[in-house]
Amino acid sequence: MSVQLPHRGGSLRRWFEDRTGLGAFLDSVASIPVHGGAGIGHAFAAAAGALLLVLLSTGVALALEYVPAPDEAWASVWWIQHRVTHGAFTRALHRTAGEALLVVLALHVGRALFAGSYRRPREVGWWLSLGMLALVLAALVTGMRLPWDQHAYWALRIELGVAEALPGGGLLGQMLGGAELGRTVLSRMYALHAVVLPLGLVACAAMGVWIATRHGRVAGPHSDVTRVEPYWPRQAAVDGAFVFVVLLAVLLVAAFVEVATLGSPADPTRHHPARPEWFLMPLYALRAALPESVGALAVGIVPGLLALWLLALPWLDRGGPGLRARLPWAAPVLVLFCAMGALAVASVVEDANDEEHQRALAEERRRAERASELAAGGIPPDGPLAMLARDPWTRGRELYEQKCNGCHGLDGRRGEGEIHAPDHTGFGSRAWLLGLLLDPEAPHYFGRTGHAEQMPSQRRLGEENLRAVVEFLYAQAEEPQDPGEINAALAARGERVLRDRCLGCHLFRGEGDELGTGGPDLGLYPSRTWIARQIAEPGARTQYGALHRMPAFGDELTREDLEVLTAFVRLQRFREPRAGQSTRDGREPR
Repeated sequence: MSVQLPHRGGSLRRWFEDRTGLGAFLDSVASIPVHGGAGIGHAFAAAAGALLLVLLSTGVALALEYVPAPDEAWASVWWIQHRVTHGAFTRALHRTAGEALLVVLALHVGRALFAGSYRRPREVGWWLSLGMLALVLAALVTGMRLPWDQHAYWALRIELGVAEALPGGGLLGQMLGGAELGRTVLSRMYALHAVVLPLGLVACAAMGVWIATRHGRVAGPHSDVTRVEPYWPRQAAVDGAFVFVVLLAVLLVAAFVEVATLGSPADPTRHHPARPEWFLMPLYALRAALPESVGALAVGIVPGLLALWLLALPWLDRGGPGLRARLPWAAPVLVLFCAMGALAVASVVEDANDEEHQRALAEERRRAERASELAAGGIPPDGPLAMLARDPWTRGRELYEQKCNGCHGLDGRRGEGEIHAPDHTGFGSRAWLLGLLLDPEAPHYFGRTGHAEQMPSQRRLGEENLRAVVEFLYAQAEEPQDPGEINAALAARGERVLRDRCLGCHLFRGEGDELGTGGPDLGLYPSRTWIARQIAEPGARTQYGALHRMPAFGDELTREDLEVLTAFVRLQRFREPRAGQSTRDGREPR
């Protein structure tokens, strides 16, 4: 069965044909015998080829901007995502095309399994299909680790841990650069993803086309095996239509679905409960369902046995023609996939109902959003982790949760200890300060400290004097970069009221405390300087002196951590206290 495509052109076409034989090759492709007649089942290979072209083209575009170094990988992906024209779409298209290629190849292999395409003389074509499936899986895994965010880093640690538990698995770790996940591992994964695996895929695809020209396309499980027709034109039309639908779906998903997100920068010191991608979820679920001693081994043995079974099918299946004869060999694969799929679904449902896991994911999303916001202002030369380490809303919050949240409340959250210190939600804001003056004995102020009775309510000052004192205290913590304005006249009046009415119990710039109660110096309260002193040395005379019950953290925190924790506490002045926090009876101050 031979088909000749219409060739137009004169001497130039003949010159090119004499030197390349491209026309003859296209004629041989057009003449590929399609057993069973044209149909969608034969179109998976064409869709895989089209998706491979999309992957290669988008991969080249991304490689122009990506930097495979731990300190720069995250930053380069952020740059692609937010600064390169259509970079986010290109990245989403690359990932979506890769996952679509995996699905299409799986369908192609599944059809070949039930159609008996592994039988003589098509064994090599069958092995090539399995090889492409394995290469795409490897390309997806290596590619999804390149952003070097929290998910990529911790998922890679889990995967290498599983690999090392297998016989000979330590060799894989050594090939990637050893147990230390750093520049060597990342650069070798990038080389695999960007060079080695694409070359293998292109080679397998080219050999697959060549083998198809020799043996044709096998009939489907329910096709008329006596019917044979050339590839051109009917199957070519079916392939074209199917490729169009697949590419359109990939484009729509890449454009409108958030598939290629970027987490926070990889931090080896901060654990993240990573879960594998959907195509590896069955193996994760299998490992989780088994005892730890055998889980990792099973994750290697089950795929290995499946691969051996599929590779050996050309020799194992010596039965007659027809689906019924092939079913005993294909059924175990189908049963295994169904069982593994059920395990994966159960694992996903369990994670969805795990409150601790969901909180960890929510915290990671918050951290990722903050990292992206900071990156928009410029990533420092020492990398994105250093950027986060200097950020009060990131590192400061972490330090607060470690050092302060056991006694203090914030945003309605608390640590494991009993709260017996002021709630810092809105600390230093006008509303917080006014609530403190109106009702210092309230539980969210000093009501749980044991010395609340030493400061009575200041309602006796009157509303105007109260607001003046609040404005003065708020102005003391003002810095040039702060938003909003200070009422200077009101603040000046507040200073006069404070000097006149508060120095019986408090110091003010070293003077006062006439009654000897030991109240803190209000000269800098609640400025950055005052907060830093309170964290480092709460027993100092400028702070709470003998009244304090707060541990000193001056020796526990580095200078940088003290600065960032101080900044975080100070930033609470720009947030409103929680409802009901300002007065004992739950009413907000007027």
